[in-house]
Amino acid sequence: MNIAIVTMVYNESVNLPIWIRYYRRAAPSATLLVVDHASDDGSTDHIPEVNKLPLPRNEMDEWARTRLINYLQRALLQYYDLVIYTDCDELIVPDPAKSPSLEAHLAIQSYEYASPVGLNIIHLVDVEAPIDLIQPLLSQRRYCQFQATMCKPLITRIPLSWEPGFHECDKPIHIDKDLYIFHTKAVDQDLALNRLHITQNLPWSQKAIDANHGHHHRYDDERFVREFFLDRVYQFRKQGAQPFDFGAEIARLQQESFVNSGVFRVRQFTGPVVEIPERFREAF
Repeated sequence: MNIAIVTMVYNESVNLPIWIRYYRRAAPSATLLVVDHASDDGSTDHIPEVNKLPLPRNEMDEWARTRLINYLQRALLQYYDLVIYTDCDELIVPDPAKSPSLEAHLAIQSYEYASPVGLNIIHLVDVEAPIDLIQPLLSQRRYCQFQATMCKPLITRIPLSWEPGFHECDKPIHIDKDLYIFHTKAVDQDLALNRLHITQNLPWSQKAIDANHGHHHRYDDERFVREFFLDRVYQFRKQGAQPFDFGAEIARLQQESFVNSGVFRVRQFTGPVVEIPERFREAF
């Protein structure tokens, strides 16, 4: 099976090495393609065994980005059996109890497209130390939280028309319950703030601003820390960690999905904080 795995980046000095390292190990025969939106921090200068598509720098516009990736996906499917697109802070991981690798898992699936179960990794800032990027991340972060809109339809064997943010597309929701997408945006508060300071200063198109695309990339520091860290810590302290089981959330996601203008939409909601099982600790 020929697989292409694609991401798009700008100055991702922290996330890109993690992305490359994980997907190279999880899908060793896959072609990795990095669409580089004119990074100038050196992060894309030397990325061996990875293909790079350079773009000129311009205003950040989610419609333009989505059109580019949609066209690229369709073109790649002329030559590849399966295409995956993820943001640079999204790692798609099969349940280690059922599959030894992402490539092995996908090789035995018959579906045309799928969404993994979407999980946000949580940094409990009052008890968990700053992340050590040399060590496996999940050996240092023990908790995560289901988020409906993170169940992105990112894996496909057929052309999809993704919407901005890649949370939704023109096909009904299909969840692969044995695949998880771990969102590492909030894996470490200090690193997340450093990344925020990059995106706060990006020039965004007026069209993107009017549509509220990428709004969390433009939060002020106080709101960002509150929503991505303090609120989650508060929820954990109030309710404690629940079992790593998302049957109820997946059922709700499917029941509450709806179609609008040919797009299969999902309603935003989160699940309880859960503890990540030990079997995932060495995943990345």
